[in-house]
Amino acid sequence: MKFRFHPLCKSMKLSSLMFVDDVLLFSKGDVESIMILLRTFSTFSQASGLQMSKGKSNVYFNGVTSEIRREIVQVSGCIEGQLPFKYLGVPIKPSKLSVKDCQPLIDKVLERIRQLGTKKLSKFLWHGGTEYARTPTVAWSKICTDQKKGGLGLRDEYTWNKAAVGKLVWWVQAHPSKLWVQWVHSVYLKGQGWEEYNPPQDASWIWKKVCKLKREFQPTYNQNEWTTVPGKEYNIKKGYLWLRQDRQDVSWRFTRMKNGILNSILNATMYYIWKQRNESKHEGVIINPGRCVVMIQGDIRSRIQQQLQGTMTRKDRHWTEKLM
Repeated sequence: MKFRFHPLCKSMKLSSLMFVDDVLLFSKGDVESIMILLRTFSTFSQASGLQMSKGKSNVYFNGVTSEIRREIVQVSGCIEGQLPFKYLGVPIKPSKLSVKDCQPLIDKVLERIRQLGTKKLSKFLWHGGTEYARTPTVAWSKICTDQKKGGLGLRDEYTWNKAAVGKLVWWVQAHPSKLWVQWVHSVYLKGQGWEEYNPPQDASWIWKKVCKLKREFQPTYNQNEWTTVPGKEYNIKKGYLWLRQDRQDVSWRFTRMKNGILNSILNATMYYIWKQRNESKHEGVIINPGRCVVMIQGDIRSRIQQQLQGTMTRKDRHWTEKLM
């Protein structure tokens, strides 16, 4: 009997991958190769005491006749699975994932978003749904900008995902000893330089995405050095910050005095809006919006004048006087 490797694993003689307590086994889709895999696994079980749970194990085929499939299922005792299958919540299949394939994952994410919209985000930023009925009040790109740059500091998941894929780009550039990088060199690069490499038309869609992002990240590294932080390794956060380097820092450092004035402004505004609402509802008195604004401004100026009579730093006094 002769073991035959999976076509994309043959050059590296790769037959298995392990993650925590999961084992993925690969081979050519023939009975002899499967028998050798099972025999090797049986030897491992006898030595370690660990047994395969056949009721929870699946065998997946691609390009194998129905007759051979039935025979392999019979000798292995495993259940025949269907592609795509899920691993760690992500659909796995040999071709490009469709919207239908990803829909269960999308639904889970949308449900988390709905919960977040209800509990965490103010209605003036987001109404809590996943579809827009009108133009948002504040651009999402602005909200996701760092607080020091004038935003709220929420994470831009699209850019974060690009930064995560950027780590794969960096691995190919700087870590040739990693198993995945060795596989990439064996199947795709085949001796070509990473910086000059372009994927073939028949490459997987995931690999094409990695190569496309490579061009965007190329200015950030020189040989094996991440140039934005010399001498340091790439990480996802660094890549994310580099991708979003598009705004100047702004000052958000408020002293206690400044916070007091801003609270006074907010309190005055809320009070007069509440007062106008009650007078309109219970007394039928309608105040012109412009008049309401003037009243709010007058109240705020009075509150600021009281603050100016107290003790404050020269910088705070200058900031306060500019409000007048």
